Amino acid sequence: MKIKEIIIVLLCALVAWNSYTIIENNNNTNTALLVLDERIVNTEDSIKSIINYIENDRGQIKSEFKSEINSLSLALSSHEHQPIYIEVEKEVVVDEVEIPITIEEEVEVAEVIDTPLVPIVEETIPVTPVTPVTPVTPVTPVTVSCPKAHNRLGKYIENIRISRDYKFIANYDVNNNQVTNVEFSRNLPSSLQRSIIKYLNSFQMYGDVGGCSISIKILEN
Repeated sequence: MKIKEIIIVLLCALVAWNSYTIIENNNNTNTALLVLDERIVNTEDSIKSIINYIENDRGQIKSEFKSEINSLSLALSSHEHQPIYIEVEKEVVVDEVEIPITIEEEVEVAEVIDTPLVPIVEETIPVTPVTPVTPVTPVTPVTVSCPKAHNRLGKYIENIRISRDYKFIANYDVNNNQVTNVEFSRNLPSSLQRSIIKYLNSFQMYGDVGGCSISIKILEN
């Protein structure tokens, strides 16, 4: 009799534990659904707020974007480059010198009757050989300038998170068609520094040159 009572008590306890577990799982599921619903509502409110901002301030956004583009274009166009001097080999024209050709004169022999024949000696006039003149082309040193910049900086920084505006000057040299000795006028994140160096190496190089610089302005994205 006691064994049956013990078994009944254990069964009742097991049923009670299962019921409690089911109720607890239901409570957790309901709580998760409520949290999810709240997040969805907050996201919808944020999207509506952004849409309203774009629709209401469309003119202002367009004006600010145009102003920043004009500022960047002005900064790039104000960068002056030194002139490029490329040596052009001049064609040397040698004047033709007419060399007189001496033709041996025929000596007329008068026929003398009843006189012995006298041998005729031909006179040869020596011709002085003309030494050809080798033209000498003067060597003019080639002057090179700093690389020519372009406005495709965006593709080098598109994957970088820019959390603030940056305006700085990049100083560099060119050696063997590679940018070296790069220095920035202010502290920049290392990822941004690497991207700027890649951007500088994409310029059109004209030879080894030092003391180059470019002014760059990057806006927060």
